Amino acid sequence: MVEHFNITKVKELNSHLDIYFEEKNDYGHQLTDRQLISKGFYPMTTIEDFPLRVKSVKLHVQHRRWTDK
Repeated sequence: MVEHFNITKVKELNSHLDIYFEEKNDYGHQLTDRQLISKGFYPMTTIEDFPLRVKSVKLHVQHRRWTDK
């Protein structure tokens, strides 16, 4: 996950842990035959993950919108 996303925020509350991810803007060097341009983000997706030290974990993921020029 951290290979393709940056952790932007971590909020730890009494009963749960929220981790926020934002997709990196670095796909240009992976697909050299295409010109990908980032055009903002899709709405945030929330994923409930396995508990970590008795706290529920929610991953908030923000994917980029890509257009192929």
